[in-house]
Amino acid sequence: RFRQLLPVAENEHVLSVGAETLDWCDKKTVISEKYTSSCMQDMNQYMVNKSSLLIAVWNGKPSGTENTVGYAKEKGIKIVILDI
Repeated sequence: RFRQLLPVAENEHVLSVGAETLDWCDKKTVISEKYTSSCMQDMNQYMVNKSSLLIAVWNGKPSGTENTVGYAKEKGIKIVILDI
């Protein structure tokens, strides 16, 4: 089962994996119709809220990934960090 999560609807046409990927998906979730300063963080929080496990590829430096790991810790989600 494939799922596509888009931070911003207007970016649907610039997916790096190709627009045809959306055709394979049984569900598409759009977090925001327009770009906002928080849309990426909103997307990450959405993913954490729907998850029981977070696997993060993170170098330990301040970033959106750091924010997401912290949010997952607050929510009590199990976390696996792959150090790069």
